[in-house]
Amino acid sequence: MVTPSHLDYLRILERWPAYAERFWWNDPARPDLGCFGTGYNSWGVQTNQKYLGAMAILATHPELDEAVAGCSREAILDRALRALRYSLATHVSGDHHCSDGTRWGHTWISALGIERMMHGVEALEEHLTDADRAGLRRVLTSEADASSRWRYRARNGRAMAATNRSRTSGTGRSWRASATCIPMPRVCLTGWRRRTAS
Repeated sequence: MVTPSHLDYLRILERWPAYAERFWWNDPARPDLGCFGTGYNSWGVQTNQKYLGAMAILATHPELDEAVAGCSREAILDRALRALRYSLATHVSGDHHCSDGTRWGHTWISALGIERMMHGVEALEEHLTDADRAGLRRVLTSEADASSRWRYRARNGRAMAATNRSRTSGTGRSWRASATCIPMPRVCLTGWRRRTAS
């Protein structure tokens, strides 16, 4: 069996933007933001975060075939950046809200969405504005702070988060713990680490 190469995956993925376009929408209140999918809290936000990861990889890959993608590299990059900005703005630490009127974050699973987009954020590094970097620092610090306050206790053989009593598992605890150590080029959590060490 031949192991697929990264180009094999690229060839499959680059057919996706044209299809995905039918599920993209621009935020009517914020023209700088856009979203793939519902844009609702929880799974809607995570769907958008996975989308931005995929679009960021496509936009920055030197061998992208724009004809197959059905749109230009610049259009794909714009979608990735606007999806990232939607994710940052609609976080509980942000200044906007999800399409369902709520804000996402500080839950047992919110760190998973962040993990799902970080390879894309890394690919976008040279295209990020200072405001994007500040937003990333704000969201990551906020999630790390929230994680540091979660304490778990056993109840009826299941792990429970003592701060909000929501059910979770060892997997959820690992996602929450990861919020304190997600690698981010040039967007560090030094301030948060210094604060919690004292």
